[in-house]
Amino acid sequence: MIDESLADHIGVEPVGSTLSVRLRGICCEVEGGLVNVKYLELEGRAVGSTSVIRLELSDEVKEALGRTGARDDIIIGVRDLAIGFMVNVKERKLEYIGPLAI
Repeated sequence: MIDESLADHIGVEPVGSTLSVRLRGICCEVEGGLVNVKYLELEGRAVGSTSVIRLELSDEVKEALGRTGARDDIIIGVRDLAIGFMVNVKERKLEYIGPLAI
């Protein structure tokens, strides 16, 4: 998920779908539009093109994210972890470990 101000800054293509997402562990339910990002990079690694939800993150959500030490304009999802990232809880950052195999 990406805040609308960051989405406008990087430029996105609207897909047209509206989604509602429950932010468990943060606060509330939010609604936004699905958009395509032509190129995404996480922690210096190219992820390529992807779809994200563009929404206006409320002050409540931004404050909740801020209390965790996270950025307040983007929320990384499980799909991002499945492409080889893990959360380093001690360092409070993403780390690339390679694609996961089951």
